[in-house]
Amino acid sequence: MLPTRGWIESPFYQAPERFNGVCSVQTDLYSVGALLYQMIFGLQPWFIDLSHYKQEEQIPALLQQRQKPLVIPSMDIFELDDALINIITKALSNHVDARFQTAEEFSKALKGEIIIQKVQTSQAVTVPKKRRGNGFADVAGMKELKEQLQSDVIQILKQPERAKELGLSIPNGILFYGPPGCGKTFFAERFAEEIGCNYMYTLCSDVASPYIHGGQGKIAALFDEARKKAPTILFLDEVEAMIMDRSKHTNVSEQGEVNEFLAQLNNCGEAGVMVIAATNKPSLIDPAALRAGRLEQKFYIPQPDKETRMELFKIGLKNRKTELGIDYEKLAKLTENRVSADIKFIIDTAARMVFKRNM
Repeated sequence: MLPTRGWIESPFYQAPERFNGVCSVQTDLYSVGALLYQMIFGLQPWFIDLSHYKQEEQIPALLQQRQKPLVIPSMDIFELDDALINIITKALSNHVDARFQTAEEFSKALKGEIIIQKVQTSQAVTVPKKRRGNGFADVAGMKELKEQLQSDVIQILKQPERAKELGLSIPNGILFYGPPGCGKTFFAERFAEEIGCNYMYTLCSDVASPYIHGGQGKIAALFDEARKKAPTILFLDEVEAMIMDRSKHTNVSEQGEVNEFLAQLNNCGEAGVMVIAATNKPSLIDPAALRAGRLEQKFYIPQPDKETRMELFKIGLKNRKTELGIDYEKLAKLTENRVSADIKFIIDTAARMVFKRNM
């Protein structure tokens, strides 16, 4: 259902530069692209529930969300035309120069008079953004992991001269693995907040290229951008798509992507870049990537135990209006075998029920 009023004031329809007071034809065309996305899929592009954020945190949270891939929902009713997806993706680019430059160009693309080439929705070379927030204070459990990262990374960054005397640098990379929904991405974001460094998110399945050398160039550009803005946490989601075991590859270009990743990973810590790779399928990763000096430290992110679930509920409810006397232990017992994402969904659903009841 289309918004009936005030849609243009909604931040979800506004181009990134609009929040800095910049207005242009490209800014307006971004809004048209966002409205087109909403008309087709029934939700705004890069939607997040801004009610969870303080007013001054809402725009930074939305801009951070836009560093993630543009999600194209699957449509069961009809098959969506690839050309239309390419048009929407181009219109919603974070980069002004990559968008439609005139309304006429946009119109011709919609009419099929010009062909729009596929745009990488992951925006593999994202602009690093400095994470601001509560850091590890917002992470339930994971005490051992927090302590190890404090000693191996944070203290080295805080005492660079002392580390230099001892020939120490931050690790080139670490691997988070475990079931989906257990907080691997969330932890990486909070880690960047704890350090106060730049953070880059990349969905590796969108970086891998079916074209010869295409993926290699994207990987090189990704690390180049991270080095320019060091110190940077480079988070690689679904990393098995980028560095799948070469013994199982038949495509020469895919083997080249693994080789390029390994070359870029070597000694990147000395340049102030730390890779955090995440996967639900560690057995698919090329063994060479897991050797010393690469993704040498591996951390299993499990389903939350009872104590962690209690803490998740406390953190999730601390900035919301609630009744006194919440039984967190009972909530933890009722959510046995639930992952972190499930608990957040439960809290959000309960809040929506209260909101609707009081309308």
